[in-house]
Amino acid sequence: MLKKPLITYKINRSENKRSFNKSFDFAKAKKIALVFNAASAKDAEQIIKINSALKAEGKEISTLAYCKSRKKSTLTYPLFDTHDISAFGSYKTEELNSFMKRDYDMVLCADESDHYIVRYILSQIKANCRVGLSMQEAKPQYEMIIKSEAQDIRVEEVLKYLKMIHSNEH
Repeated sequence: MLKKPLITYKINRSENKRSFNKSFDFAKAKKIALVFNAASAKDAEQIIKINSALKAEGKEISTLAYCKSRKKSTLTYPLFDTHDISAFGSYKTEELNSFMKRDYDMVLCADESDHYIVRYILSQIKANCRVGLSMQEAKPQYEMIIKSEAQDIRVEEVLKYLKMIHSNEH
């Protein structure tokens, strides 16, 4: 019962400490994390396509999917659910621990639900740039949001906008 308020407090604390003035250049990015909500089969299908397209660009991709029930999921990606994170925010699985220990150049997130556990994962990932995919409204945890006019995530649009991100450092 206390889990959601405690995790929400940790999210807010992490977001307040975060620095948004880091420069980022997609062309130089090597490691990218993809986080998505596995509830939508259509989004999962698009994430698979984005994963393949980013690998074709020479990027190293790590994928993590939030799933309400692992037993019902047919995804082969690493999954996590509400039970994999304690009320104090510690990770209960080695898979989640391993994912969260890595440093990423960028994290892409497709989660229309805005679930507090997904937000917690996003607040804890070590990444220079956070990009939301197809979000309904602007969220403070993202430096950029790619919102498609279509009802689903378009791989071509995502790549087009990601390739436009350039650092202002010379």
